[in-house]
Amino acid sequence: MTVSYLHLRPETLLPDLAVRPFRAVIVPDESVSELWRKQVTVWLVDKGCLYACAWGVDCEAWHDSVDRAHLETFDYGAEHCAQPHSIQYYCIKQRVMEQI
Repeated sequence: MTVSYLHLRPETLLPDLAVRPFRAVIVPDESVSELWRKQVTVWLVDKGCLYACAWGVDCEAWHDSVDRAHLETFDYGAEHCAQPHSIQYYCIKQRVMEQI
């Protein structure tokens, strides 16, 4: 498995990704607009993200946005969500990490 790091600046163009499928760790260090968050999460799902984990600033909003992008992409199909390659989402809160 190859690990790659991609740093996205808020409100910039999203690059093409050649790796499919992949997993993503979203670690925002600042708040972004809801529109930007939606664009990024739709892009992640569209590019083949199988698993997304969010930690950091507004992680709950990122979690919800990835969830909505997945549901919209697959037309809210419950049959897809039961498949083994469904996207799974987790939000790790800062206070939990501080307790470790």
